[in-house]
Amino acid sequence: MKKVTFDIVIPRLSDEIIDCQIVRWMKDIGEYVIEGDILVELETEKTTIEIETPTAGILEDIYVFEGEEVIENERIGIINCTDTFDEDDIELLQDENQILANLKIYDEFDDESDEVDDLSDELDEYEDTEEKIPAYQIDMDDDPF
Repeated sequence: MKKVTFDIVIPRLSDEIIDCQIVRWMKDIGEYVIEGDILVELETEKTTIEIETPTAGILEDIYVFEGEEVIENERIGIINCTDTFDEDDIELLQDENQILANLKIYDEFDDESDEVDDLSDELDEYEDTEEKIPAYQIDMDDDPF
C-alpha cells in the first residue's frame, strides 16, 4: 500500500502578516487527528490564530516547534492519512481525543491544586509564628507606620 501524507503548511494569513510564531501544538506526534480539530496556535504581532487540521490521520511529524518563527507556505508538520477512517472510527477518535484532553486538563488542575496546598502550608507556618496580642493591650495612639 502506498503511503499517503498531507503536509501541514502555514496558510496566507493576510497582506500585512509576513511571519508569526508557533505558540502551542494542540496535538502530539503519533496522535490521531480529525479534520477540523484545532492543530496549532500561532501568534502574530496583533492576534492569536488557530489552525485547523486539514484532514484526518495521524500527526506523523512536527518540523517547527513551539516558540519558533514561521512564514507563509512553510511546512510545519505532516499528517499520515494512509489509513482511511469510517464514521465509527471517527467517533472513537473523537471520544479518545476528548478523553486525552480531559486528562490534560485534570493533570493541569492537579498541579495547581498542589501549588495551593503548598501555599496553604506556608500560610499555616506563618500563622503559627505570629504573636497574638489581645485588643485591650493595643495602644491606638501609636502609629505603626
